[in-house]
Amino acid sequence: MRAHFLKCILTSPPWQKMSGTMRLPLTRCRELGTLASNGEIAMTDRLVFAFVFLATLGAGVMAGFFFTFSNTVMQALGRIQVPAGIQAMQAINITVLNPFFFAAFFGTALLGILLCVLYLLGLVPSGGIWLLAGGIAYVMGTFLVTVIFNVPMNEALAKIDPASTQGAELWRDYLSRWVMWNHVRALTSLAALASYAMALVQRL
Repeated sequence: MRAHFLKCILTSPPWQKMSGTMRLPLTRCRELGTLASNGEIAMTDRLVFAFVFLATLGAGVMAGFFFTFSNTVMQALGRIQVPAGIQAMQAINITVLNPFFFAAFFGTALLGILLCVLYLLGLVPSGGIWLLAGGIAYVMGTFLVTVIFNVPMNEALAKIDPASTQGAELWRDYLSRWVMWNHVRALTSLAALASYAMALVQRL
């Protein structure tokens, strides 16, 4: 707004005709500056809405993804023979490394960080506290938990011989600790989804 106002003052002649009346440059520039400011606010508001909408979708996708593992996939793998369970999980850990998963997993984290920054900068007109909560829930509870706990366990599992005694021991620990941290990821992704949904509701 300041840039529009200063530019208007410097380039305006002594008098300007506006809306059928003669007005001083200061009055005219204030009006134009207000219009420009309102336009910038509207543009920012639309961008924030788009970011929140995408973050909501991403958090929902990841919540469903992790819930499926906790509720179904890992339960099923724990019921079959150990070598078969290990081989299946090794194949899953390779298959999951695809562009669609990366877009949802990393994209939601980046959006969460971006929305937190926008809130801290005061660029979020409404529902900002929910955006902060959603960003923290996803980045801390989903993204970092994956990087710190689940990924190292996946890497250790990838190196093991499914038919070995060491593999059986690692698999028992994997079914306990990996699943526990996956529960955390499912819950925090769901919390992020709920937070972003609340932010969208407050913007209606």
